[in-house]
This record gives sequence, C-alpha cells and structure tokens, in this order.
Amino acid sequence: MSQQKVNQYKESKKNRKEEIAKQKRAAKIRKIAVWAVIAILVVGLVTGIVITIVNQQKKNAENAANMYEESVFLLQDFADIEGTATEAETAAPEDETAAPEEEEVQDQND
Repeated sequence: MSQQKVNQYKESKKNRKEEIAKQKRAAKIRKIAVWAVIAILVVGLVTGIVITIVNQQKKNAENAANMYEESVFLLQDFADIEGTATEAETAAPEDETAAPEEEEVQDQND
C-alpha cells in the first residue's frame, strides 16, 4: 500500500502545475462572474432610480404647466382680455331696457 501512495504522489507532482493553473483560472472566472453580476445589479438599480426621477420630473412639469394654464385662464377671466364680458354687458342692458319700455308703452295705452 505504501508503494501505491508513492505512485499517486509522483503522478500528482507531475500534474501539479496544470492543476494549480486550472484552479487559478477557475478562481479568476468566478471573480469575473461575481463582478459582472454586481455590475449588472448596480446598473439596473441606477437605471431604475434615474427612470423614477425622470418620471417624477415630467409629472411635476406637467402639473406646473397645468397650474400655469389654469392661472392664465383665471387671469383672462378677471382681466377680461378676450372681451367676453363686454359682449355680455352690451347684450344684457339692451334686453333689460327693452322690457321696461314695452311696459311703459302698454301702461300709456291703457
């Protein structure tokens, strides 16, 4: 049995450099794979955060634009920029004045 152990030792000594090289390659491959997975996770996380921030900025910009447009419409109504109130004002007094004149004419005829 001791001769068998000696033969195994001699064979392992012959192949030792090759086995060590294989182990080193396997270790390097594992390190590269781990770093690749970490890089992919970091890139995915950063991408998710950036997309979230961009979407929030777009939402805030849309809300600000909507608020601005609403305030512009309110200012137009108060300032009567479009002239809608003058048309309504001019039409309303004519209708109001026409009705009392007709009543006065009817009162005079009676």
